[in-house]
Amino acid sequence: MATKPPPSKRTPAELRGQAKVIYEVKRLVDEWRGFDLARASDPYPQEPPRYEPIAKGDGTLTETTRGLLLHWFRREPHTLGTAPRTFAFKYWPHQRRLVETFIYLYEVRGIRRTEQLYELAGVDPLGPQRDPWAKLGGELATGSGKTKMMSLLIAWSYLNALREPSAKLGFGRHSILIAPGLFVRDRLLQDFAPANDRPSIFWSDPVIPPDLESVWNLKVYSSDTCPRTLDHSRARAMQAARLQ
Repeated sequence: MATKPPPSKRTPAELRGQAKVIYEVKRLVDEWRGFDLARASDPYPQEPPRYEPIAKGDGTLTETTRGLLLHWFRREPHTLGTAPRTFAFKYWPHQRRLVETFIYLYEVRGIRRTEQLYELAGVDPLGPQRDPWAKLGGELATGSGKTKMMSLLIAWSYLNALREPSAKLGFGRHSILIAPGLFVRDRLLQDFAPANDRPSIFWSDPVIPPDLESVWNLKVYSSDTCPRTLDHSRARAMQAARLQ
């Protein structure tokens, strides 16, 4: 009895369901970027990424998002550390692909529903999404940099909420990280809210471009340090400032 080849061995015309969604989204993101991503050991191409509409239905990036992408994924490595102990750093291609895919689907294509994602790929959805919240999921192997990707996506949403209110992306200035257990929670806190005045991942990694450092004021709370009551006067002042 003949068996079907795995998705990686099938031609695009043979792909069905989720495999076709993955293929089509990857193709669209590569076209939007302007080039394919090579192996981790290869430098990024000399030409800058396009990040411009290439298909019907594509929108444009905010100035904030475009600046973040060009900063994070620049061709020359970032220099981290303090002299004389400095080192070169770059985000790996698989990490770049995940962040660009999130941004392409949510900001450029305006995907908010599961059925919209399937429609984009020309695939019949399994059924309508049952809840009203936008959902995009990324899958990375253990040790491949999930925490680093979370820091980039939090910065993307926070800075756009702060600087691009007219873009109507639906972002707020708050993000919630939900850990599957206490051990993972404590590991996340070591990165996002380290003790002993050590820099958080937002500063130890090249998350915040130099020209946006002055506006970055994100605070990180754990279940132990989160305020139990809302400061109503401060909330009203922030709302008034947004309306001006």
